[in-house]
Formats: sequence, structure tokens, C-alpha cells
Amino acid sequence: GAAGAARIEACSNAAAIMVDTLEKGDAKGATSDFDATMKANLGADKLTAVWEHVESQMGKLQTLGMPQNMLYRGRVIITRSLHFEKGDLDAQVACDGDGKIAGFFLRRGAASPASAPASSD
Repeated sequence: GAAGAARIEACSNAAAIMVDTLEKGDAKGATSDFDATMKANLGADKLTAVWEHVESQMGKLQTLGMPQNMLYRGRVIITRSLHFEKGDLDAQVACDGDGKIAGFFLRRGAASPASAPASSD
């Protein structure tokens, strides 16, 4: 319904702002919509380190794919392809009922070449 659509839109906007500010090197801005658990576990310093590691492996972010969304166990999940110089990653952002980012995952994109370097995590 309309409430679900509003939640999806809010999460999609939060995810877009997060990626945009992260790409610009503003991890503090990128974490502004994180919930308390995310801020405690993936604060600005850790997020900066993750993004720098990704860029060292994948190069600079070039373009973004269209966001895909779904509802799962009461959370909105936004998945968006991130196209880097050396391959693709899928960014997955989960938002809670208040529209705060409650999860953030990066995984190898389906179109990414198998020869691309793997994450050391």
C-alpha cells in the first residue's frame, strides 16, 4: 500500500544519499541515516576504511544501476549495482521501519568478471 511505497521511497533516498556522500569522501554524511546499531558497528571511520579498500581493489565508482527494492521481514531492502573501473559490486541497503539504515552489504556483482580481486574480509 501507500505506507509501504513511502517506506521504499525513504529507504531508496537514504541509500542514494549514502552512496553519493561516500563516493565524495564524506563518510560522516554517509552514516547520517544509520540506526544506532549501524553507527556503533560501522561508524564513519570504519566505513571510510571499507570504501578505500573497495576503491583500491575496484577503482573509482563510475556509474550506478537502477535501484531494485523489496520488503523482507518488515524491512525495506534496496539493491543497486555499483559499476567501478575494474568491475561491479551490488550494494544492498536495509532500512528499519523508521527509514534508518539498519544494514549495508557489498557483494560481487553478477556481471563482474571472475578474475577481479576478491575482498580480504
